[in-house]
Amino acid sequence: MQAAPKDSQPQLFRRRPKIKILFAFSIEAAEKLGYVYGSELKDKKAIEQMNEVADLMISVGNRSFRNSHIHFELGKTKVVIASYISEKNLMTHEHYLDFNMTGMLKQLPGTRNKNDKKIIYRFKEFYLLEQSRIALKADVVVLIITAKYHFNENECGSSFDGKKGINRDTAYMVVRLPCMINKENLDFNYHLGHLIGASDSVNSGGFSKEDEFFYGHGYIQNKHKPYWRTIMTRAEDCPSCTVINYWSNPLVEVNEIPTGIYRTNNNALLWRVHGRKLVRVYEEFDKNRGKPPVLLLQRPVKNNYISTQN
Repeated sequence: MQAAPKDSQPQLFRRRPKIKILFAFSIEAAEKLGYVYGSELKDKKAIEQMNEVADLMISVGNRSFRNSHIHFELGKTKVVIASYISEKNLMTHEHYLDFNMTGMLKQLPGTRNKNDKKIIYRFKEFYLLEQSRIALKADVVVLIITAKYHFNENECGSSFDGKKGINRDTAYMVVRLPCMINKENLDFNYHLGHLIGASDSVNSGGFSKEDEFFYGHGYIQNKHKPYWRTIMTRAEDCPSCTVINYWSNPLVEVNEIPTGIYRTNNNALLWRVHGRKLVRVYEEFDKNRGKPPVLLLQRPVKNNYISTQN
């Protein structure tokens, strides 16, 4: 049996590693916040609101780290109005008849050619987004959409599973704007946890001590009222629980009750072991510093289904 790494507590007097995040708003999400293309006054006001949304997510994320004694920090590179990304145009294109949030997520990184390390994109929208990421040296890309044209409007977001790798090809998430403007909603933190391989509670499956991520589950406290659950858990596993802005950590207590179990429910330890991989995502773009990956479009793009406003 694989032993869990020791010591969930951070080294308090060292500089906190910072995860640099790019927040990109689709044209529909930007319009929800008052963006009008060509209107300088409304454009400025909308950008202020977008920054407020991004700052709220950063604040909620950093608060969770402080609550759980996790030695990491989130930082915002920039808020981008990705006016070239139109949810409506993507949904109505012939290749997107069955498009959904997860489908969009899978297209974001493009496809890496293992022979020459070039990254190939089928769609100009995501090619342009990646250029912004490289220019801003962001580790993680968060695409904010309305999901108006998606089938499951109750879904708050989608992200890659870090168990399959924590690198440039997986450091993406797609989230819905309505979920992100509510400070009580912790879905942003939840999907951030997935990026480093964190899982739902043990009761929801995925528990194997042979797995290097086996201790990275969320924690449900349903023995003593009031009941609560930590970030990496699902509401259906404890409908009577209130979700709290804590990562599972057996060394941190809420109302004198530990928020985790050392060998199974220890997101704090998972951050300590795997979190630095997320911090180094941009550095790993290419082993030679200062040399970004080559981005290529796979085929000519038809201008009749994308917006190229900048």
